[in-house]
Amino acid sequence: MIQIQNTQRDRTSLPWTHWLLRYAASNDEEAFKDLVWSVGGSPPYGGVSYEEVEAVYELLEEYRGPGDASAQAYEKVRKLIAHKPESLRALELFRIHDRIASSSQDFSAQDVERGAELAEELGHPGARAYFTLLRAELMYRSGEIPEAAQHTSEGLAALQELAFADPVYAGQLLKAAKNAVSFAALDGDFAFARTVHAQMERFGVGEVLAELHSMLGPPPAFDESFSKLLNRASNYLDSGDSVRALEWYTEAERLARAENDETSLCGLLGDKAVVFRRVGNIRRAIETNGEAINLSRKHGDALNLSRWNANLGALLMQRGEVDAAQECFREGLQAAVRSGREDQVSVAVGNWVTLLAAQQRFLEAIQEIDRAEAGAPDSPFIKDVLRRNKSIIYGSWASRA
Repeated sequence: MIQIQNTQRDRTSLPWTHWLLRYAASNDEEAFKDLVWSVGGSPPYGGVSYEEVEAVYELLEEYRGPGDASAQAYEKVRKLIAHKPESLRALELFRIHDRIASSSQDFSAQDVERGAELAEELGHPGARAYFTLLRAELMYRSGEIPEAAQHTSEGLAALQELAFADPVYAGQLLKAAKNAVSFAALDGDFAFARTVHAQMERFGVGEVLAELHSMLGPPPAFDESFSKLLNRASNYLDSGDSVRALEWYTEAERLARAENDETSLCGLLGDKAVVFRRVGNIRRAIETNGEAINLSRKHGDALNLSRWNANLGALLMQRGEVDAAQECFREGLQAAVRSGREDQVSVAVGNWVTLLAAQQRFLEAIQEIDRAEAGAPDSPFIKDVLRRNKSIIYGSWASRA
């Protein structure tokens, strides 16, 4: 097994693969200098041949240029270490790091998973932490904030130990801490976010700390009634301060649950789901919408049942879950008609018709509107909305035919 870094050892006894992994895992400039030093010394360190270190040095020269190093440079090194399986794994891991570093905005999940496998095979804790943080980034981009927060916490714990033993990991530790604060806040766990933030304050990390402080703000004093909490949360939401809105909705939810006030939760949870969607936490938005819908059904709250089904259906459509979205839009339309709210009927019909027409299911769309029209209250506006949408579908159907 390739040894992890130990700065107290005789540096010249460690081969270049040690320094290669150390740099890939830390992405630190000093670590890169140590890597170049390990193949640029005379004689080469770690008891390897001149040909081998020359090939590695050429690879590193290409690596420092634009984009990732050439396949030819990697192949030249690979041939010289073909008889060293662990060195081959280290080289493959570095090549994955190279691709990711060269495409930091759209690296692939396949590269991350393969890199994580190699880190395990090599038993390298720094590389494990590196790919754990990359998994967190992928989860964040896909709206899976709870998973992103979990992976970041794992990486943070590992990097605390690594940075204590070797300062080149300090940059990765800072990145993990910053992401831990952000992801915890976006997941509604403000207690954990502020705990990590307070720990960072003791290290005085300047700009990053100021950025996080601006995001979190001081801990609010929640000495208000439920209605005032809800009003403050709604004001933050309307003003676009989504993180602050999330904290106040979370406190309002805590109070409503403590008082077993499920009828208030019908509306509150749906609004909180809107906040989760705005901050990119799609997983929590879906889960929170689902609970709001269940409570609205239980308490016969047709208005909120219509609103939250519309929101959940839109989220599911974005994820390609068309069948589940269809059920949301169907129930949302029925609830909108029962509510008698003209605005809700208009939204619900639009959602339903858009979904079915996009699938060329024109007859079903017309039949569903007929059912809605039959159960609609005596409202000229609602009946007009339904009739107009039916005419649009007939027109689309005719043009398609």
